[in-house]
Amino acid sequence: MLLPLFPILLLGGSVCAELQVSTDPSSRALLGSAALLRCLFKVQEPISPDTLRVQWFQGDVRILDYNWGSKDSQPRASILEEELRNGNASLTLTNLTLSDARTYRCAVRYKTEEQEGETFLDVFATPRISIPVRSAVTDTETTFLCDVGGFYPPDINIIWLRDGTIRTDSRYAVHQENPDGTFNLTLTYTFTPQLNDRSSTLTCQVHHQTLEQPLEESFSLEVTLSPILIVFITVLVVLIIIVVATIIIIIIIRRRRRKGAGVNLVPPRVEGDPHGENGAVINVQVWLEVSEIQVLPQWDPLDMVPLAIQIQNFSPRTLYWIEWRWDPGDRWRDESPETHRNPDGTFSATSICRIPIQRFSSPELRVKVLVQQTPQGHPIWRELQVKETDKEPNYHVSEVQGPGDCELGQEVTLSCSMEGAFPEDTVVMWKQIGAENGAVTSNQGDSEGSELQPLLHALPSDWTVTRLQTATSLVSFLTFTPTVQDNGARVRCSFHHDGKGIRETRRSDPIRVQKETI
Repeated sequence: MLLPLFPILLLGGSVCAELQVSTDPSSRALLGSAALLRCLFKVQEPISPDTLRVQWFQGDVRILDYNWGSKDSQPRASILEEELRNGNASLTLTNLTLSDARTYRCAVRYKTEEQEGETFLDVFATPRISIPVRSAVTDTETTFLCDVGGFYPPDINIIWLRDGTIRTDSRYAVHQENPDGTFNLTLTYTFTPQLNDRSSTLTCQVHHQTLEQPLEESFSLEVTLSPILIVFITVLVVLIIIVVATIIIIIIIRRRRRKGAGVNLVPPRVEGDPHGENGAVINVQVWLEVSEIQVLPQWDPLDMVPLAIQIQNFSPRTLYWIEWRWDPGDRWRDESPETHRNPDGTFSATSICRIPIQRFSSPELRVKVLVQQTPQGHPIWRELQVKETDKEPNYHVSEVQGPGDCELGQEVTLSCSMEGAFPEDTVVMWKQIGAENGAVTSNQGDSEGSELQPLLHALPSDWTVTRLQTATSLVSFLTFTPTVQDNGARVRCSFHHDGKGIRETRRSDPIRVQKETI
């Protein structure tokens, strides 16, 4: 039932009465959110709630009625009763729908006076963009969809851009209305991509009155080869690989083809007259083979790193040039490599170069060696770089090396090495594990399952450990001066890395400490 209409006083009204009501002309709110419809009233005396009545109308339908001591309202409509004493009768309307876009009246009665104010609520919904297709196949017509949904009012403008250029050949689908009153619209753009369209930027741009600036979404076009072209290229690549592999195999077979005893021969040269008084000499040259650079496990002296290469199956015996080079410009020529004769009549040699340990510890060190068989021969290079990329573990761990017998008070050095491919942060730990008289260090026992402890807790404080590491070699040295209590003790060296599952342990022979003879 409608109440009698009160005299209307809008914002800025000129009616001069004890009761004055003011409202905003209009307000806007997002679909699904809450709206606050302002209604303020003023009287010329302190407000007495027991003589106050507030009613809100949506069109002609009353949605809230407050009378001192009672309140009747729809579930989504509410006012703050404590604010009424301050002259604030504003209405909060929650969970807005599009049907809430109406004119609202705020009617206030105070004692015997009645006044009203009107306000209009505008409900809107902003659009959302969805692009389901973002890739294409070469030489295949592809349609790209820009789905824009959930917007209100229905007037909207959508455009496709390709690398910043508006595509005028795009097409609209039909407007679709959703159950909540919002709308959906799709804009399509169809073209046939080529391989050079890969990484082109496609952009869907939306203009709507609810947006302060255009809404857009961009993506880089992914263009893949058509299946037929993929099959063709795959077959072509396989054929190329087969041809290249065949050529490499033929070259290797020819280079490794043996004559007689099975060595690589250069065509022989005959010097002199075979029918002459002194006869003739047949010179035969055999191609040499050079190994990669290796770090030797035995160091003498300990502050020099021994590097070696193996030169095999060459003839004649003399090598023209062997030269080692390392950063930053140091070089050394090996004029007398260790050479021996093979059973087939060829020769093999070992060239060893020693580099200071301080220089070799640099991760940027590069070592090269040049081998040249004759002045006219082709030079062969081998290179070792300390810093290399990580490899899967493929290594060999040596036994603990060092003297078995040692004199009392004489310094002794033990070593243990890991060769091959392993993580550069592999941990090395040493531990004394027992003596003839049963004495042990602070670590108890020698159980295989016991947890490896750091050196500080496992060895006497006067024992020291040094470490030398390259990309393919890790050598750890334990130096100490044995005492009488060390007689019969063993030392354990462990290589450990959790991430790669490395746990290698080696034990020394019993240490035999002999008193110094006078």
